Amino acid sequence: MSHYVRLITRFNDHYHREKYRHTLRLSTDTHCLHVGYTGGSSATANDGACTPCVAGTYSDVTDDTACKPKTIKTCGVGEGYTEGATNADSSLCNACTGAKFSDADGANPCANHGTPNCPIGQGLAAGTASTDTACAACGSGKYSTDTDSSACTDNTCLVGHFLSSAANEPQACSAECVAGKYKSGGCHDCVPGK
Repeated sequence: MSHYVRLITRFNDHYHREKYRHTLRLSTDTHCLHVGYTGGSSATANDGACTPCVAGTYSDVTDDTACKPKTIKTCGVGEGYTEGATNADSSLCNACTGAKFSDADGANPCANHGTPNCPIGQGLAAGTASTDTACAACGSGKYSTDTDSSACTDNTCLVGHFLSSAANEPQACSAECVAGKYKSGGCHDCVPGK
């Protein structure tokens, strides 16, 4: 075997030993690469093991120390907490998007919007990044006759006619408003005392 081949062979052997030394227990040393060390059965025994850091912890060193607790960020309303990688003390606050929300400060992830069943006369009001979906009374010109999780329905009255039924009754169109409402470009709720 030539000197050059022996040199390459020694280099490869050394490289592979060093590469795996950080993740495997060799002789009396335990080195864990960005994972924590779980101690052995006694202070002098070397029967511990490298274990992945669990949620809320991290390891940023290659040694035989345990995972450290992460610094928890407090996210604002409309933001959700996302834990970063296990090799750094990192966490993020991201804006809630899509059908998710966060309505309180804290270290909680964004939650899915709910789908409540709304009673007759109410419809589903869309949630935002900081509020959950909720039931709300049908406004002027809208109605709901179902107990479900749908929005209030717009009236389909002809021009010059208004929704003369209450928000919890089937649609009825008329040129006049129902009791408790007044006519001004549509039927509107009367203000108490007026």
